[in-house]
Amino acid sequence: MARRAKFNGDSIINNLFAPAQAGYELKAEMAMRNTFADQSTRVAMNLLAVVLVGFLAFEGREILVPLVFAAIFSFALMPAVEFMENKWRFPRGLASSIAVIVLVCVWSVVLYYVVVQLNGFTSQWPDLKERLIGFASDSQDWLSTNLHLSAEKQKDLVKNLFSGDSPGKSILSRGLLMIPRVLIFLVLLVFFIFFILFYQKRIALFLLGMFSRSTDGALNDIALKIRAMIKRYIGGLLMEMTLVCGLSAIPFAIIGVPYAFLLGLMICIFNLVPYAGLYSATAISMLITLAITGDETKTLLIIAVMVPVHLIDSNIITPFLVGSSVRVNAFITFLAVVIAALLWGIPGMILSIPMTAVAKIVFDHVDSLKHWGVLFGAEKKDLGRKK
Repeated sequence: MARRAKFNGDSIINNLFAPAQAGYELKAEMAMRNTFADQSTRVAMNLLAVVLVGFLAFEGREILVPLVFAAIFSFALMPAVEFMENKWRFPRGLASSIAVIVLVCVWSVVLYYVVVQLNGFTSQWPDLKERLIGFASDSQDWLSTNLHLSAEKQKDLVKNLFSGDSPGKSILSRGLLMIPRVLIFLVLLVFFIFFILFYQKRIALFLLGMFSRSTDGALNDIALKIRAMIKRYIGGLLMEMTLVCGLSAIPFAIIGVPYAFLLGLMICIFNLVPYAGLYSATAISMLITLAITGDETKTLLIIAVMVPVHLIDSNIITPFLVGSSVRVNAFITFLAVVIAALLWGIPGMILSIPMTAVAKIVFDHVDSLKHWGVLFGAEKKDLGRKK
């Protein structure tokens, strides 16, 4: 009887507290559901923002590409402008103009050298044309024999490539249509660089005004780190281009490759494009050498030169000169290059590395985005731009 009474007492107590316990469980379940709903909404909004940014980047590429290039060049020129303002007491407009003029002069010297070399190249066009005709004839015979592609089909393919049904479908016409676009790009680039340098303080005040005053210290830290990173990146990139040009042009000249320094300059410029740039430049150099000299040995020697150049650049030059400023792992680098190529083409591939490095700096200084900074981070052995 005592046990039964005790049992009945426990049951009464359990019955009294059961509704409260059920209420607590219901509240906990509702809280979990609300948390899950908030997280799902946040993820959906983030994905929507990414899609919107990608759409705007693709549609506005004609303006955004020169603007981003101009921002990078402006960050690199800011120390020179500030030096002229503070030490020589130049007005900001004059200092900005001098910096832009010097930059344009450097570009003009490089372009003049390329044009001079191309003039010598065009002087050999008759001989080159004969070799190309012979090479095309041999290639035509090889395609007919090995791939069973008749001469008529080959002529149709060439006709479609170089003539097309309309100017928009012709490679030659596309190249001609690119000339005004390149000129517009260069004009926009020069003006954007000048205006960013001239209005840099106003732009900084605008960016500070977009956020609360409590974040002024973090924004200033981000701006200083981005500026230092871009300065080191461009400096290291220029040194890398110089070394790659020398390492490729000097051996080309020794083995007797024509236009060795022009090819070396082309290789160092193409090397700005991650992954594909150096291989494309090597293939073009081989085709030019084969077409001009007709010497298969010199053509193969280009590969013998470029393989050690690539190894030295990827394992020694890039990690020490560029990798110290860009601390992004290889997976994110490759993904950024692919996405930038889809959105902005070759200019996007060139810009993908510094833009990803800027994004990582921002992620590292924003508490809600630090997990992205961890994802973008690189181990010491991964530092550098992988090619």
